[in-house]
Amino acid sequence: MNMKRVIEINNLSVANRIVNLTEMIFAGEQIHLLGANGAGKSTLLAALSGFLDFDGQVLINNQDINVYSVQELGRQRAYLPQMINSLPILKVFQYLDLFLPLTSRSSDSLSVNIVDSLCLDFQLTPLLHKSINQLSGGEWQRVRIVAVFLQVWDSNQLCGKFILFDEPTNNLDIIQQANLDKWIKYFCHCLGTVIMSGHNLSHTYKNASRIWMIKKGLMVASGKPDDVMTDSNLSDIFMSEIRLSESSANKIWQIISFDD
Repeated sequence: MNMKRVIEINNLSVANRIVNLTEMIFAGEQIHLLGANGAGKSTLLAALSGFLDFDGQVLINNQDINVYSVQELGRQRAYLPQMINSLPILKVFQYLDLFLPLTSRSSDSLSVNIVDSLCLDFQLTPLLHKSINQLSGGEWQRVRIVAVFLQVWDSNQLCGKFILFDEPTNNLDIIQQANLDKWIKYFCHCLGTVIMSGHNLSHTYKNASRIWMIKKGLMVASGKPDDVMTDSNLSDIFMSEIRLSESSANKIWQIISFDD
């Protein structure tokens, strides 16, 4: 079955951070970016979000990203950057309401169910009337995650929508990481698309449908986990010897030496 092409990237370059990247991204994919700190993962996500200028071309649902208005682009993609420099002076429920499409702020029971389900899973219900500047780091991260899901959620059609996550598991405990995986999997099952960065190799191997390996702004490998997560590729992008542990039934990678 041919899947819908959601994003087409042609010769994308950002200063010296990303160099001539060309890829296609399809509905339902969960793509993980792997690379050392400074490899260009965050830069790539920022460029795909439309927040960072770039050379080359990015097509979203067959339309150039630069043609979209801010409002139109916001309905197609959501973006969770690693850092936000300042906190909004809002209560949690007011912040989340900003991310709901206007058509979902009515009594649409399906949309209300999604809001309630997200808040329940991410344990936000007791926090809804709390000020954002009173939240812990983990609570604020959970609020931001729920917001990006709400921004692009469409109970009728998620195909063509995508979310960009930059290290979304920061500050999350093991339960909330599992809830994030659950919702990403559901979003992709409904033919939404997710592109995310992270550093947990075992998590990526288990969850990614495709992996992009990036080293110094260059795509060095792209493919399914079993095809690209080789000792050679991983050692190359992290510039240290990495080997798959043979003592476990699960795939666990470990650094062999820091000599390099």
